[in-house]
Amino acid sequence: MDPQEPDATVRTDDSPTVPPVPPKPEAVAAYERIAGEGGWHDEVGWLLLFAGGIGPAVAVSSDEPLGLTALALVPLALVVRIAGHRQGKQKAALRTEAEAYARGVVAARAAGAQAPELTPALRELLEP
Repeated sequence: MDPQEPDATVRTDDSPTVPPVPPKPEAVAAYERIAGEGGWHDEVGWLLLFAGGIGPAVAVSSDEPLGLTALALVPLALVVRIAGHRQGKQKAALRTEAEAYARGVVAARAAGAQAPELTPALRELLEP
C-alpha cells in the first residue's frame, strides 16, 4: 500500500455524523388529522340509548303513546357508538407509526439535524 493513498476504510472527516430526518409517512399525516377528533361518541351514544329507553318507559306508565317514538333513538345510539369505536381503532392503528416517526424526529434533532417541529398531536404522543 502506498503511504500517499488514504485507506478507504479510514474516515478522514472529524465531523460527527448526523442521522437523517425520517420522511413523514402518510399514516402520520392521517393520524395528525384525526388525533383531535372524537371522544364525544361514547357520551352521546349513551345519552341517546338512555333517552331511547326512558321515553318508552314514560309512555307506558303515563298512557302517552308519543313517548314510544323515543325508541327510534336506540338505532341512532348504536350507529354513533359504532362510528366512535371504528374511529378509535383507526387512531390506535395509526398511533404506532406516528409515535415511531415522532421519536425519530426527536432523535435526529438531538443529534443536530435540521428537523421540522412536531405538531401538538405528535408531541402529545411523546408525553409520559
